[in-house]
Amino acid sequence: MKKLFLISLCLTLSLSSFAQSHSFKINEYGHLRWEKVFGTNISQERVFSYLISLGYFKDIIITNNSFFGRFVDIPTTYKGMNVSWIKLNSDFKHSYLTGGVLVEMKEGKYKVTFQNMTLLRNIEVKSDRIYNNKIKLDLLFVDDNKINSKFVEESELLDINFIRIFTVPKDVDSEW
Repeated sequence: MKKLFLISLCLTLSLSSFAQSHSFKINEYGHLRWEKVFGTNISQERVFSYLISLGYFKDIIITNNSFFGRFVDIPTTYKGMNVSWIKLNSDFKHSYLTGGVLVEMKEGKYKVTFQNMTLLRNIEVKSDRIYNNKIKLDLLFVDDNKINSKFVEESELLDINFIRIFTVPKDVDSEW
């Protein structure tokens, strides 16, 4: 009996720490944001240039060590992540994210912060994308100032996707 209790306690603790290990945070006002610090030895100019070249950022304002604006049309892609598409919440299938972005640079690292995130569900009509539903991510993810347990898997997958997209490759400094 003691063994069973210890196993269940360890499992519970490990699952709860896994569920909170991603970069989604809830601010003091109960709003969701995604924030990740990346280490780099690449210059600020090259980091900003690379991130802007991805095409996800619009209305950008660049200051001394940061840029901010909007991010648009980041796909909720889970391909190659060994996840059953059937298990995912339907709001995430064939969807895109938009919102506000802030990228800050310090010596040897940069931080990407997304906030005011909206999930845009769409349908394809003869290869044109038509948005048919807008959902604030706060409404899906936040429940009583914590990540809603129904969306832990989706938030982990978005986290992996964002990290994959916004990690500046080490060889970007050698590109022409």
